[in-house]
Amino acid sequence: MLLATLYRLPMTLIFGYSITWCCIATPAQYTLLRRTCQWYIMHAMKNITAILIALFIFGIIWQPVVTATEAYENPYLSLSDFLDEMEIDINGYIAKVAQLAEIWQHPHYLEKNETRYEAYQTANPDIPYESIIAYVNVLLDKGHYTDVFGAQDLDEITVLINKTFHTVSTWSPGNLINIGTGHLMQEEAAEHINLMRTAMTDAGLKVHIISTYRAYSQQSSTFNNALANSGNREFTERNFARPGHSEHQTGLVVDMLQQPYVTNMQSARFQDSENFTWLTQNAHTYGFILRYPEAKQDIHGYIFEPWHWRYVGVDIATAMFDMEIALYEDFYGRYIASDVLHRMRELILVEHPAHIAQQEAERLAAEEEAARLAAEAEEAERLAAVAAAAEEEAQRQAEAEAARKEAEELAAAEAEEAARLAASAAEPAIYWLYIIPSLLIIALICTAISGSKAFKRKKHRDYIRSLKRK
Repeated sequence: MLLATLYRLPMTLIFGYSITWCCIATPAQYTLLRRTCQWYIMHAMKNITAILIALFIFGIIWQPVVTATEAYENPYLSLSDFLDEMEIDINGYIAKVAQLAEIWQHPHYLEKNETRYEAYQTANPDIPYESIIAYVNVLLDKGHYTDVFGAQDLDEITVLINKTFHTVSTWSPGNLINIGTGHLMQEEAAEHINLMRTAMTDAGLKVHIISTYRAYSQQSSTFNNALANSGNREFTERNFARPGHSEHQTGLVVDMLQQPYVTNMQSARFQDSENFTWLTQNAHTYGFILRYPEAKQDIHGYIFEPWHWRYVGVDIATAMFDMEIALYEDFYGRYIASDVLHRMRELILVEHPAHIAQQEAERLAAEEEAARLAAEAEEAERLAAVAAAAEEEAQRQAEAEAARKEAEELAAAEAEEAARLAASAAEPAIYWLYIIPSLLIIALICTAISGSKAFKRKKHRDYIRSLKRK
């Protein structure tokens, strides 16, 4: 009987799959249904063993097995009767498939977040699936201050700063200006807050601005003082942002109350004032949104702050108002953090003067850097040419010096050869200079000797003749 049940259940799924496929019109819908069935089969295979064991242990499986066996043995039992006998909620399955199909077809659905969507929806069943997708896309399912990340678009008016995304201690907006009350805001936000204050004044309302731009160090002192006074970190973190996680550091936030303004306690009932009513109906036309609405406290993690208004640009604020999106994280997750907006960013973002000025400054800086690099390259090229010329000159001088030495050596060799030749030519003359006088002397000596002998012989003859005469 158990085998019959295990056999009939997949057959039912296959039969239902086939019937539904016949009603599908497009290949895309067929692919979606196939993916849905694969998802169910995958999850069923993961849990079927544990479910069967549990049902068998508690004795609940026996009757369905008997019923399934009887249904299997009855050839005239229809599919609907079989499903009724098995108590299978096919309508529930169909509703679940439709819901998953709607989620998968959602334009801001990211497949990499599928598991997190499911877990967050399970934990928050009352939140619409569109908001589930948006919140997960901006990491709200991670928890407050659990996983924190640096905001990547600090210089954009759409920057998201909350208990997940933070600034850095050394950053401050580069276009802060005084809005006329000693408070600083980014230039575009300052222009729109002044327009909104004028409109409120024309409507007979008195406005008191209590806070705008707040540096990292100032927020750190505020938070630490509040923590020291309360002694309760959870209470402090619901009333004050940690340093780096405060929107005031962006210069896009204004805290305002009605006049006359006496103490901070008055802000607790600001939501009952005419100022707040006017803001909820008109602030979006000046680019401002209520940042921490009362109904979303569990999501944004702060107390209801009716005095805290954030500038996001007229287009985004108006879109949120028209679409009745109360929380900025919801809009950000749907249209800014998803891949859809990155493909259509020009439809949502507003090119504001500060951004244009920043782009111009970046362009000028890039041009200056390019000019500097070109000058450095030109100077390097000039120095290389000078070095090459110097090296060529040194090589030329070395070659000239080598030629000079070679010429000197050649001249010395030629002089030596000439001297040798001259010496060789002079040797016979010198020889004869010594020989001829010697020969003459020898000749003279020989002559003298000969003459002496002749003289002696003459004298001897003369002597002999004289003797003969006698």
